[in-house]
Amino acid sequence: MSEGEVYKSAEAQRCENLAMEKFDAVMGSTTAEAVKNYPLLKPSCHLTRACWSSFCRFVKCHPGWTVRRRACSPDEKLASGCSTKGAAFFVDVSYDAKKNPAAKQLRKDNRRKRTDGDDNNNNATTTPQ
Repeated sequence: MSEGEVYKSAEAQRCENLAMEKFDAVMGSTTAEAVKNYPLLKPSCHLTRACWSSFCRFVKCHPGWTVRRRACSPDEKLASGCSTKGAAFFVDVSYDAKKNPAAKQLRKDNRRKRTDGDDNNNNATTTPQ
């Protein structure tokens, strides 16, 4: 293990890989133009501190995406099948198209296309005969 690298158990690494796979799936299917939240992990899939840190860095590498975890109540913990006695968290990701420069440019281009198309259609109907 190199300097600065943290040991992760096989189970912790499995949960981190699962989180990354689920995030990739959500990210690939997202076409939102507004802020949208997506539930990602239930409390039964626990990310250790080291896994949480590296997963946060992974998500932050994608413009417009943020990640947060929310503590669950004891009732939610039981309902989700989590058996730990300590704190358990739901992990959610959010997408804000306004924070993604590529999405901003795409929206601007789409707006320009719509207004150009409207001008052409209006001119064609108002032309005197």
